[in-house]
Amino acid sequence: MKQQHSLAILLGLLLMTLAFAIFAKPTTPLNPQTVVASWDVDDNRSNINMSLSERLVKAAWHMEQSQYPGQANMHYGRAKAMLKPFISDDFITNINDTTVNVQQAQLLYLWARVLQHQHQFALAEQFLNQAQRIDEQNNSNITLLKASVQLAQGDFANAKKTCTNLLGHAQLITVASCTLEVTSQQGQLLESYQQMTALLSSQPSFADDSLNNWLLQIAADMALHLDLANDAQKWLLKGLTEKQSLNSKPLSFIVLWADVQLALGQHLEVLSQLGSIVETAGFKDDALLSRLAIAETYTTQTRWQFLFKQRVDLRIARNDLYHAADLARYYIYVQPNAIEALYWTKINWQQAKLSDDKMLLEKAKAMHVNQL
Repeated sequence: MKQQHSLAILLGLLLMTLAFAIFAKPTTPLNPQTVVASWDVDDNRSNINMSLSERLVKAAWHMEQSQYPGQANMHYGRAKAMLKPFISDDFITNINDTTVNVQQAQLLYLWARVLQHQHQFALAEQFLNQAQRIDEQNNSNITLLKASVQLAQGDFANAKKTCTNLLGHAQLITVASCTLEVTSQQGQLLESYQQMTALLSSQPSFADDSLNNWLLQIAADMALHLDLANDAQKWLLKGLTEKQSLNSKPLSFIVLWADVQLALGQHLEVLSQLGSIVETAGFKDDALLSRLAIAETYTTQTRWQFLFKQRVDLRIARNDLYHAADLARYYIYVQPNAIEALYWTKINWQQAKLSDDKMLLEKAKAMHVNQL
């Protein structure tokens, strides 16, 4: 009886979600978690004679590892190297729909994730479209990733349609949350948050950690954008346990946690917990360095600011446009410079049109106006 009641709530919320999604006005974003295979990798083994199926399993394992602090650069690079021999510039147009199989769909999906990481969203969408055409099972991971890259491009109408295409292929809560994340960026933030709260209240937790992380991040992000930082913190705390401590969470979860702590003025907490995570990571992620440097500006310390400046100088020297958002944060929050802030926020806006990107652009514009 209780399960029937929960299902009725989910169905009702989903119908309401889809109803106002059709009439909502556009604005921005989404961050799906993807469940992939686990693999005990032997990096010393030559990849030359590996079959496509072996490469797909290993590439998927690298993708899984890439979501954790300090791991993205190495693991995305290895996944790309494994997949590249099967990818060509004309792969999409030359592929024969009568001979393709699930492995090729998985190849297209994984390659799209590499392209997404490189901010090549339009090209990633092309690969995902091809993957959907040849995947008889209509893999929900492909659909979720497609919604994500559409949102990054500001293609909100199609992102909503993509979310609704999950019906019948994913849990109702996944379909509803995907749609709510889109509509929350379309002038319906409060309504979306209220429905997301009701949705999670009917299903308080899930055995799937990836799904649980994703849902809690959606709710926390909505709360944070409503200036409800305390509520945002409560959502994230639901995902933090003895077995699932902050340092075991994906990078996206940790970054959001840091943003919530900064909004609460908990700068020393950021320096303590985030500093410990970054110190033990193999590579210091730009996103984490930027939050540490911002927190440090409220103290007399300068170590993280110095390290972040070194990273900023390196990105500029390489003309690294993919990290434009973090460069913008440096010139807005760490070493304020209205001209540089506006320059990098505009470059970032050309690549990604999510709510945080819009906020950075607005802050940079305000700085520029105030300087005049």
